[in-house]
Amino acid sequence: MAYVRPGFIPHPTAQPGDGLRAVVRAVARGWRIVAAAVLLSVTAALAGLWSVEPHYTAVLVIGPTARGGMAGMGARLPGWLSGLAEPGFADEALSDFTRFLHLLTSVPVAGALMEEPGMLPRLFPSRWDAGTGTWHPPGGIGGMMRTTLLTLSGRDEAVVPDPGMVAAWLRTALVVEPVGTTPMRRLRLRHPDRTFAMALLTRLAALSDDHLRGETQRRSEAQIAYFTGIVAVPLEDQAVRTSFSDMLADQKRVLRLLKAGQPFAADIIEPATAPSRPDWPDPTVVLPAALAAGMMLGIGLATARASWRQRAGQGQRADDG
Repeated sequence: MAYVRPGFIPHPTAQPGDGLRAVVRAVARGWRIVAAAVLLSVTAALAGLWSVEPHYTAVLVIGPTARGGMAGMGARLPGWLSGLAEPGFADEALSDFTRFLHLLTSVPVAGALMEEPGMLPRLFPSRWDAGTGTWHPPGGIGGMMRTTLLTLSGRDEAVVPDPGMVAAWLRTALVVEPVGTTPMRRLRLRHPDRTFAMALLTRLAALSDDHLRGETQRRSEAQIAYFTGIVAVPLEDQAVRTSFSDMLADQKRVLRLLKAGQPFAADIIEPATAPSRPDWPDPTVVLPAALAAGMMLGIGLATARASWRQRAGQGQRADDG
């Protein structure tokens, strides 16, 4: 037995499917409304596509430095340290590759990126006046609203980009996603300039790897200085002296390998690439979505119009009666 909501009296002639037929009749009678909604939605989508600057999506695939295989020949560290770049190593909580992924959008790497000639104007074109060679607050409606809100709260809008702003931009622009179930990562970055987008991805990977290599080199040099001082002092226990001499030799080998210039924590599996034509926004996605949204809006408006007219007619008959 079908459930009947208390207080609801069904129409004596109501049949299953009458609701769908009512919608079809409403759409047939209000087809002009549906057509107008579809036309408006598609026109708005086309206007948006023409007004938005197209972007290229650059992609770069990286992975931790290999332990074995032909790609792993010539280890960057001695055997007892050769596995530290691999994620999930049993006796370390944070791998070099994990540090590398964090450094991609970190303040130290952002500061190093700022030193690249002509980099900041490419990252913040809305703040740069090429004619006068000066910085100014961001333009546009969003920039004006932000400046106004900061002024009302008693704060000033930063004009010249700093490392914190560059790092924040990188966290917004750079997308890091896993490649299947492997430790490899796919880096994505969108920019109106195709060549610049690919160069920026490559440079970010290099700066992050160089930062880790530099920190390791600094520690190795400090340990070499420490062990050298200990070995220089005569020790009665020959076993202790031999142990420190071996550690000194290991650190010297580490330092020589670090200076070889090979990738430290991450290898580039696939160099940065980008499509030959802009791929964002994608008209093949935007226009069908706008068409579907316009149809749904038109059907809703036509149905609401038919329902309103039906209620108005019933009310008029009630008043006449």
